[in-house]
Amino acid sequence: MPTKKPSAKQLAARAKFVKMVRAKAAKSKAAKKKTLKSMISKYKYIIQDSEAGNFIDKYITLNEAKKELLKFEAQDKKDGIYKPYFYEIKNLNNKNIVGAVKKAAKKKTIKQTGSSNKVYDKRLQALKPGKRKTANPHKYRGKTIKKSTTYTENRENRTDKGRLLGIGKTFNFKYLKEYENIQKNILASEITIRQMKISLKQSKYFTPFDKIRTKKNIKNEQKYLAEQKIHLKELKKLL
Repeated sequence: MPTKKPSAKQLAARAKFVKMVRAKAAKSKAAKKKTLKSMISKYKYIIQDSEAGNFIDKYITLNEAKKELLKFEAQDKKDGIYKPYFYEIKNLNNKNIVGAVKKAAKKKTIKQTGSSNKVYDKRLQALKPGKRKTANPHKYRGKTIKKSTTYTENRENRTDKGRLLGIGKTFNFKYLKEYENIQKNILASEITIRQMKISLKQSKYFTPFDKIRTKKNIKNEQKYLAEQKIHLKELKKLL
């Protein structure tokens, strides 16, 4: 049976309806876009970590961001994982870093004076060039001085530059390697704790079980970090 063709009146009504639906959809889309744009422009500053640039939180004013940054640092100090200049404030308008990581100043190289006998040095373990404090009382050019004084030591055979010359054959390099490994473990543990804390703060889709598990993992990692620091302290005595 042949289908009945719609009349001109029906076609006009249908076209009018389609036009109305499309206009409504376009209006809704424009409204959403406008809202999103206003939300983005509302927040001008964000806090992120300076190492990987991971987003932590967003703020309207710079003072608000600075206050929160100080809170993050205070919490890190409390947890024993504080690292200077770990957090930074970024301006979203011009993409400038407000609280940027400060560049470390170049260390002055100290020139050593005199000569060094390496055979003799192997029996000793001298400090690096720098400031020294004299014993109290001490002798200076045949005279007894009661008060201790501060002086700068640059003489070879009294100081070691770079690698310590005082490490002889009796030194156990196994301890030194272990010391370096523990330092690496401590750094890795501190980064892990920070990342877990950030993920917990941004845990929008976390289930209650996930939150409990993450908190438990943070506690375990903090215990491990404390143990590693004690181990490092004890090992340092052997070096």
